[in-house]
This record gives sequence, structure tokens and C-alpha cells, in this order.
Amino acid sequence: MPRRRETAKWRRLTNRWSAAVIDRVRAFLLASGVASLLLAAHVSAGTPQLETYPEIDEANATPVLVIARVSPGKMLPEFAECNTPLVICLHSPLWFRARVLRSIYGVAPDSALEVATTSHYGMRAYEHSSSPRLILLLVEGDKVIMPTYSEMDLTSRDDGELFLVPALGESPHWLPCSISSLREEISPERFSTLRGIRADDYEWTYVNETPELFSIVRDVAYPRYGISVSSLEAHLEEIMPDAKAFRCEKEDGT
Repeated sequence: MPRRRETAKWRRLTNRWSAAVIDRVRAFLLASGVASLLLAAHVSAGTPQLETYPEIDEANATPVLVIARVSPGKMLPEFAECNTPLVICLHSPLWFRARVLRSIYGVAPDSALEVATTSHYGMRAYEHSSSPRLILLLVEGDKVIMPTYSEMDLTSRDDGELFLVPALGESPHWLPCSISSLREEISPERFSTLRGIRADDYEWTYVNETPELFSIVRDVAYPRYGISVSSLEAHLEEIMPDAKAFRCEKEDGT
């Protein structure tokens, strides 16, 4: 009988000790962010994966502009019209994962997305990607696509403000033409992560042809102009563009 009491007492102590350990481990995981990562991995692993390129009415879809981090997904089956001997398709369908950090215009349907798009370069653009990226999404119900090449890495100014910094100073073709008015001159001294072009590469990178678009610092050419994400966000909120307005064509139609 005494041994049975001791056994029951030991079980109570063991259960209490186990609960305390579990609580401490849970608190540590939450504090360190590991639990969030594990949960994200679990959710990602259980997310249905796209099997075919989703067909949507791009002109009438809902445009959503987000800042996201991307990672590889998978290639999708080739379009039917590309499976004939007489047709060569330059862009193949694929999907990639986007972890939405912030919505700039519109509301992202989820914080973790499988985004379909087409590309000539396959999955390479989504491998080893570390910079946050501005991405245009077109949403129709549960279908999400990114029009081809409608994305750009963002550059952080040293105070934390994010910028679009097109290499040749031109606004991205997949944003409204009016954003060109937001362009401002930037200083390389305030962008420690800004990539420059060395003198040996001036010729093939158009530095010699368009010197007005670059700032030269110790023989390194840096893009002269950029557009801050905060000014872009305010501008889009003001003009409220629909999906058709998210395109800026030049006079030659490109």
C-alpha cells in the first residue's frame, strides 16, 4: 500500500514536471520564432499545389500590388498550343511561392500564395532570392497569377525606406504610366546595398550611352533615379487604377 501511494505521488510529480517542461519549451519556441517557422512549414506542406495554369480574365481581374519574398515552386504543363511542331513558345508556365509581407494596393487573398506566371528563364528567378520583391498580382476568385515579368527586387535605403530602382531609369512597364512623376534622384551614399557598375562594364550596360541616368562615384556607376514605395502607395490610392491601367506602353506599342 505505501508503495502504491509513492507510485501515485511519483506519477503526479512526473506529470506536473512534464507539463512545466512543455510550457517552457513552448514559450522558448514562441519567443525565438521557431514555432512560427514550424507552423509555416506545416501549412506550406499541406497547401494544395497548382497542377495547371489558371485561366482568368486578366482585363477584369482584381489588381493587387504586394511586397513579398519568393521561393521556387514547380513548372506547370506546357500550353496546348505549344505542343505542336510548328509553334515555339518563349515563355513556359510555372508557379512560385510568395510570402506576402505587405499589400501596397488592394488586399492579398492570403499571406502565403501559390502564384502562377510564365517565364523564359524557368525557376531560376525564384532560387536564392533574398531581397523583398514588388509583385503585381491579378486575382479572380481563388486564382492568382502574375503577368509575365511583373515583378522587381526592391532596394532599401539606409533608413529602411524601400525603393524601386530601375537600372535604366524607366518605370516598370507593368505599373501605371503616371508613376514616372514619382521618380526622384537618389544618393548612393544613402543606399549601402545599391549595386553599381564598374568601368569595365560601362559599354554593354548602356552607361556610356545614357550617362544622365547614372551617378559616377569612384568609377562605379549607380542608378541615379528611384521611386519610393511609400510615394507609390499614396499615388495608387489616389488614382485607384483597375487591372487595365497596370500597364504603360511606349509609343511603339511595347
